[in-house]
Amino acid sequence: MNLRSLAGVGSQAQPHSTAAAAPTACSSPISTSSSFSLCTTTCCPGPVSSLVTSASNVGTSLAFLPASPSTTSSGLLPVLAASSALPPRSSSSSRLPASWTSALGGARRLVSAGGGGGSRYFPPATPIQPSKPIQVTVRAHQGRADEPKPDGDGTLAFPLFREDVAQWWPMRSRPMADNPYKRFPNREMTTEAERVRAAAAYLAYEVPEYVSANPPWQLSLPHVCVATIASILFGYHLGVVNVPLDYIAYDLGFAGNALAQGSIVSACLIGAFAGCSTSGSVADKYGRKRAFQISSVPMILGSILCALAPSLPVMLLGRLLVGIGLGIAGPVAALYVSEISPTAVRGTYGSLIQVATCVGILGAILVGLPVTSIPGWWRACFWISTIPAALLALGMEYCAESPRWLFKNSKWLEAEHELERLLGNQHSKTAMADLVRGEEREDSGEASWGALLDRKYLKVVAIGAALFGFQQLAGINAVFYFSSVVFKNAGVSSNIAASVSMGVVNLIASCVATFLMDKQGRRNLMIWSFTGMACAMTLQAAAAGLTILAPYQGVLSLTGTLSYVFMFALGAGPVPALLLPELFANRIRAKAMSVTMCVHWVVNFMVGLFFLQLLQQLGASTVYSFFAAVCVSAAIFVRKNIMETKGRSLEEIEIMLLSDDA
Repeated sequence: MNLRSLAGVGSQAQPHSTAAAAPTACSSPISTSSSFSLCTTTCCPGPVSSLVTSASNVGTSLAFLPASPSTTSSGLLPVLAASSALPPRSSSSSRLPASWTSALGGARRLVSAGGGGGSRYFPPATPIQPSKPIQVTVRAHQGRADEPKPDGDGTLAFPLFREDVAQWWPMRSRPMADNPYKRFPNREMTTEAERVRAAAAYLAYEVPEYVSANPPWQLSLPHVCVATIASILFGYHLGVVNVPLDYIAYDLGFAGNALAQGSIVSACLIGAFAGCSTSGSVADKYGRKRAFQISSVPMILGSILCALAPSLPVMLLGRLLVGIGLGIAGPVAALYVSEISPTAVRGTYGSLIQVATCVGILGAILVGLPVTSIPGWWRACFWISTIPAALLALGMEYCAESPRWLFKNSKWLEAEHELERLLGNQHSKTAMADLVRGEEREDSGEASWGALLDRKYLKVVAIGAALFGFQQLAGINAVFYFSSVVFKNAGVSSNIAASVSMGVVNLIASCVATFLMDKQGRRNLMIWSFTGMACAMTLQAAAAGLTILAPYQGVLSLTGTLSYVFMFALGAGPVPALLLPELFANRIRAKAMSVTMCVHWVVNFMVGLFFLQLLQQLGASTVYSFFAAVCVSAAIFVRKNIMETKGRSLEEIEIMLLSDDA
């Protein structure tokens, strides 16, 4: 919903009268459990002092009032004195959209009256009143002895504005419970007035000067680490059958059947495509956390079936279920990491997905080594994979939900709470302001699959699909498939040694990419990566096609293969999964990632299916030359069509892209 269309909601409220009135009972008190009550209506008794928000809390009516008419307002004097001693805050109403100014009616201010040291109240012409009473009880004051204290317990109006209340009410401890959800039976902002009032307060909030520019990265790191377990499982299940495949075929009775052996690998890819095609709907409907937990169920069940498989059909069913889980978890991991990471380290955290995948591949190789000496060890390899899958499901229960998903579903209170867990209390307000600005330019709510064909989204979705297509057509899977032959020509006869060497180089380059991602930028890394891959492929094509280089073919092929893997892991491997969630708008992010990842799996399957046939018919030199040409085309495509996202928040990127398409 466009918040600009809600600007006139509050203008219908009646002006708040400052004239004295006969003492009457308040029709909607917020709380009567303490010596003060907080009222949000215009029926409060008049002969009391009102305490209202500062300019940072635009459009909010708050007043600390005595619980009964007999109580005097002297209890408010210490609070008023404390508020007058605070440094003045500059008005931020100029930052609000112009269409909201008339609806909000300006800010309420506390100004010194001089002489008596009291305060005078200047109400706006048409203040916005809350749509319904909200009861929030606050614990007793626990400040220092020399701090001003209210008489007894007090109440706060709305968790969105607790920092504004805290500046009049100095406290050492937080004046709210750690979990604000328990006080609200309905966590969604269902009324338009609530949304406008909250949006105005967020946009008017200013971060204090003593707060650092970037939020602490330590808060979000544990959540990212739990999410990368999905990437470890992705790499593990892709490599778990490589070493023990011959022993699996012997025990299950299809030894020597190349088609049956290939079907074990293909079943996982087919399942991954099926899971990936549904991941967008699952992530949008149930949230990112629940999507992770849902994906862990088929991974656990599939691994158990593979470990207990008495025949080939049961093994294929288990691999299919594992693939479905991997297909759901893959896009969700990229989504989740991008949406919860601070802007300054989002590239580093996104690169951890590639690092975790490399760790999973190496782990699968190392776990499979005892298969040569321990009969039936391949079953233990599948049993072991159930442990990280269970840890993923359990760990996600304690992780933060994506604030952007919560905001998109109008759960603003929960979104702010999760942002506090991820970014800290001060930075959560500015992050919410960014979400408000982003929502102003597009419709809120969940997008349908047809929305991906909208003119303002179609281009960026096509660019994302093309990036994953270039990534797979560049030949990375062909290099891995053909690596054993390359290493044998170079004098390395062990397939395990070849796989470990490739995995180590891949891991080292991925670690280097984590340090470069937020320094050099995504766009530059991709251009350098595809260019380096093109040079490595050219070297391999020359070694395979030029007779003058025949004596050095083994060394040149080995050098070209390792260089190709290093350059791939430096940019072309990790960047697309990080970049595309940054480019996609919040409304379509999950479904767009699902579509582009499906393209990834389809092209991956096609390359694996036709590579050996093309290699036999055209020769290694021609195939490598084709891959080099694809890498050059990819570098040119990135240079012309990809914008740099380093140092920009997701909302800033979204506003830039939608403005260009408008």
